[in-house]
Amino acid sequence: MIRVLWLVTVALALAACASPRVGTGPYGELKQKCDAGSDAACHDYAFSTYDSNPQEAELTYQRLCDKQLARACSNLAHRLAERTVPDFEQARVLYDRGCELGDGVACHHLANLYILAQGVEKDDQRALSLLRKSCDLRYAQACFRMSVIIQRGKLTAADASKAFEYMEHGCALNDSISCHDLGYMYLDGRGVTKAAESAADLFRSSCDGGLARGCGSLAYLYQTGTGVAQNYGEARRLNTKACQGDDGPSCANLGFMVQTGLGGSPDPKWAAQLYSRSCQLKDALGCSNLGVLMADGLGVDRDDDAAVPLLHMGCADKIGEACRYLAAFHAAGRGKLPKSNEMRDFFCQKALEYGEQVSCK
Repeated sequence: MIRVLWLVTVALALAACASPRVGTGPYGELKQKCDAGSDAACHDYAFSTYDSNPQEAELTYQRLCDKQLARACSNLAHRLAERTVPDFEQARVLYDRGCELGDGVACHHLANLYILAQGVEKDDQRALSLLRKSCDLRYAQACFRMSVIIQRGKLTAADASKAFEYMEHGCALNDSISCHDLGYMYLDGRGVTKAAESAADLFRSSCDGGLARGCGSLAYLYQTGTGVAQNYGEARRLNTKACQGDDGPSCANLGFMVQTGLGGSPDPKWAAQLYSRSCQLKDALGCSNLGVLMADGLGVDRDDDAAVPLLHMGCADKIGEACRYLAAFHAAGRGKLPKSNEMRDFFCQKALEYGEQVSCK
């Protein structure tokens, strides 16, 4: 009898553990607040549980959208647009409603539909109007996008000053990408007077905000002494941080510093590893530099066959050194390339065209 009671007690305890009380679990508090009448909590509960119960979440979004909760309209529209068979027409209706209710995200996504002609006829001017409104509603990505569109003269006339204003607005909304690109506008003097010190501050801000390429851009300034005191050690540290954040150009730049001994002892083997990582991240300079090391047998075993495609990638990206090596390979018939004076001259001319100092005689 005692054993039976003990088993019943254990079974009840396990059942209690397996069936959490209402209000427990990761979203229990949101559910309690939703049941108590909080529309904001209902929205957040639907957002958090969409993957496990999309039908209920969509019903909740629709109910809240009908009550004029703008972000609910936007989120429901986004889900409809991302379905395996997208419902762009209904998404447009919901984005439009969310935008009218003051949701900048909804205005931005509605602009995309007009640019891509999804659920509506293509209308670039309507899209521009929506992007402006989205930026005015403090959606930083729309400000950034407006700046890029104006810089490129795409959909509207190019205007460097206006592009600068939009990028500055995006940065003021704490968008790291906007701050980074604003830094280059200061560095290049696009729409604003050149100010390398301001560029350094903006790169630092974007780096601190978690943007890897912001760290890499700041590293370049320290490496060259532009806007800051030259400091190879700091350049190495920042390039390392950016490379660890999967920024391919920073891995290549760090590889160059390591190969040439800037800020430390030269280490061709480590440089080759960094170039390899850069190449894996689709950076043409990293691929090209790795090809050069393979061709020369520095830091890695000499491997002409493996070097050839890497050098072609570099030359195609207008890296003169890669073209120069391809010219030398054709002159000697290396890497299974045909020995050809014609091809040698072709790549030699490309090297000159891309700024490499080389004699093609």
